[in-house]
Amino acid sequence: MIEDNLNKLFFECCNHKKNEKICILYDDSTKKLIKYFCKFLEKKNITYITLLIRNVKVHGQEPNSIELNDVIKYEIVISIIKYSIAHTKFREYLSSNNVKFLSLPYFSINVLKNKAFKANFKQETKKAKIVGKVLSNCSNISLFSKKGTNFFFTKKYKTVNICPGWAYKKNIISSPPDIEVNIPIIGNNSHGLLVIDGSITCDEFGKLKKPIFIKISKGKIDKIYGFRSNKLKNIFSKYNINKIKPAELGIGLNPLAKICGNMLIDEGSLGSIHIGFGSNSTIGGDKKIPFHLDHIIKKPTLYCDNILLIEDGKIKVG
Repeated sequence: MIEDNLNKLFFECCNHKKNEKICILYDDSTKKLIKYFCKFLEKKNITYITLLIRNVKVHGQEPNSIELNDVIKYEIVISIIKYSIAHTKFREYLSSNNVKFLSLPYFSINVLKNKAFKANFKQETKKAKIVGKVLSNCSNISLFSKKGTNFFFTKKYKTVNICPGWAYKKNIISSPPDIEVNIPIIGNNSHGLLVIDGSITCDEFGKLKKPIFIKISKGKIDKIYGFRSNKLKNIFSKYNINKIKPAELGIGLNPLAKICGNMLIDEGSLGSIHIGFGSNSTIGGDKKIPFHLDHIIKKPTLYCDNILLIEDGKIKVG
């Protein structure tokens, strides 16, 4: 199974073409994992390098290494650094130069072997594009859940990011087994209550046993309460809680992904929604901060203007 899924990762998800070179970024937490990648690439006679990154300690932090200047020479870059660098200037630079980028935070053999990897990423692209079109064309977003979520914002632009888990074009982020469509939350007009009952994608939380409540007013965090709320406040306070705002709305579209506490699987869970706080400038937004943290909501209902896009976790289009 491991070799089959590595084959899928490199040839379907990376969309690897003949003579394309690969650079793999890793850290101390994925030293053991890197040997599986190397063994597979050597067997397939694919040119690659590995680069150890040690400074990234939180999602959204810029990687630091003098050797990163040479990464632009590679057609494919895969990050298996523990924390996501998808929301960084470095990743944005690679994408602007048509380097295919796979963002695989919290990646492991267990993730590689997870049922979610059996999804047909290419086949799910059609639905992702349909969902993306609805999101792009609407002006007002209304998000609800039976647990009490009622969250609203007005879209400023048509920006939408379609991420079906494989590099169907060169300048997008792929994070298999995550299949998602996301939009930046721009400006300070978001307001309402977010009831986070799925997971929070960091070591301190993972899959939630009880919900956390985040009240938003004029695009800023007004109040955090509920399950282990002080821990979340402490995380936000490290990066100035007054600067951390709702920045992203993402919709999971992988029919085989189930919320389990892993970022790549949870965010792709079909019909879930994640709200990212922090940076969004690299996905078309206006918020620049070296921090990004996603919060997953189960079984949401989502209206795009008057179009019912999701009802109680079920996608209603496509």
